[in-house]
Amino acid sequence: MSDPLTQERSRAGRCPV
Repeated sequence: MSDPLTQERSRAGRCPV
């Protein structure tokens, strides 16, 4: 997924379901 929100969470070390 190339979503800005997903990338933000990815940087925080989280995996959005």
